[in-house]
Amino acid sequence: MTRSSHARPVQEVSAVKAFRTELHPTTAQQAALTRAFGSARWAYNEFLAFNYARYQHHRDGYGAYGYCNAYAFSVRFSLAKLLCKRAEGKPVKPTMAQTQLLDELLVGSGSPAMDIARMVPDVARLLLDTLTQAAQLPHYEPWVVAAHSKSIKQAFMHADKAYGKFFENRKNPAYLKRLAKRGKEPPEHPRFKKRGKTKDSIYLVERVEVERHRIKLPGLGWVRLKEHGYIPVGKHTISSMTVSRVAGRCYVSCIPKQSQHPTRNTANMNPSEGIGIDLGIKNLAIASDGRVVENINHAKEIRRLNKKLKRQQRALSRKLKAITHRTYYTEGPKKGQVKHVTYTRPLRECKNIIKNQRDIERTWQRIVSIRHDHMDKTIHELVSQEPRFITIEHLNIVNMMANRHLARALSAQELGRFVTRLAAACEEHGIELRQVSPWYPSSQLCSQCGYRNHAVRNLNIRAWDCPRCGTHHDRDMNAARNLARAEHYTIIA
Repeated sequence: MTRSSHARPVQEVSAVKAFRTELHPTTAQQAALTRAFGSARWAYNEFLAFNYARYQHHRDGYGAYGYCNAYAFSVRFSLAKLLCKRAEGKPVKPTMAQTQLLDELLVGSGSPAMDIARMVPDVARLLLDTLTQAAQLPHYEPWVVAAHSKSIKQAFMHADKAYGKFFENRKNPAYLKRLAKRGKEPPEHPRFKKRGKTKDSIYLVERVEVERHRIKLPGLGWVRLKEHGYIPVGKHTISSMTVSRVAGRCYVSCIPKQSQHPTRNTANMNPSEGIGIDLGIKNLAIASDGRVVENINHAKEIRRLNKKLKRQQRALSRKLKAITHRTYYTEGPKKGQVKHVTYTRPLRECKNIIKNQRDIERTWQRIVSIRHDHMDKTIHELVSQEPRFITIEHLNIVNMMANRHLARALSAQELGRFVTRLAAACEEHGIELRQVSPWYPSSQLCSQCGYRNHAVRNLNIRAWDCPRCGTHHDRDMNAARNLARAEHYTIIA
């Protein structure tokens, strides 16, 4: 969809803004959160393992393969929980869905139907072990009951989404071509989550209450907030929240039930008012109004932290090398490559290695926080000018990252996050965000007379004089001015 730069009425939109702030839990609450994170991670891995086990049974000829989505798996998990409680002698009333599922499983295996309410503990234990071994019911651990039920079900939904993406990639020729180019085979299932290697998070709803300096989490009680008066206060203001842990620090992301920040109606604004933004590597952004946003990665603090991070990573590498034993291929096409890696000591017993890994996480998180803070403040300054529109160029980040000379600098800039956050800010403030084609010659056109200088295709040319009107142009500033005047674009926010 393309639009011209003529004026048109802009309707008021209502954007729901999420709030994210840091928690200050006590020692007991930190331990409870650790258990909750572990339960959610276990539930995610159990969903993957259960469906992969059913696939293995089908491939080995033990029965038909039926993928269980999040809802079907949740019912099977609840049935396993019910049988486990019946095996312990606890009277639990079954639901209609549990009774119907058990009848289907028993009839499908050629056994007569049973009444769960009258089932003795020994029969319940035998039935649970048999169905679990046959990949008809998932494994159930009694300690999972301590976690919030919504966090467990949300972990099932995340794993279901991972399988959906996995099935989609298996049918994608481009994805298979990239794997073949790297000499790798397509995976048989999504990857499992490993403790210490993935982000810990849980999803919570219901009984959410917020006060100025604290928030009430289900199963944890009141937890103090490090930032006061940020989240909307009340008993029924929050619909759901996600608690996560990054580098040992806990954060909560809340979604309000309704928008707390009504947007502006910009129908009566000056239709010619707008800015163009050219994103780059030397500078984060150059606006057509003359604003130049520096690259925060060139700042003194970021360079100091990068040097500190490098020293910590080298220290970790030396510690791992001291306890690592590698076995190499001695013949065949993989001769000389690493065949197997073993450790002389378990890593969980190496306290210095664990401390070194935590230091690396803290340093890296500090770098990321500085980058994101600089980016968010930049976006806030841009939208605070209340322009009629903002025009940017469509960036193909994947193809740009293929350049090995620029990949590291591009990754540090996080241009994809900049565009995403800018789109959200424009939607919240009622600003039209335009995106022009990547083939639009914004750097080659003279912003004064429109002359196209093909020689500017060379990226080494950072400034040039127009042969027609003689105007001196800075490459990036000229591109930003041309983007502001672009007549053909796509509205993305």
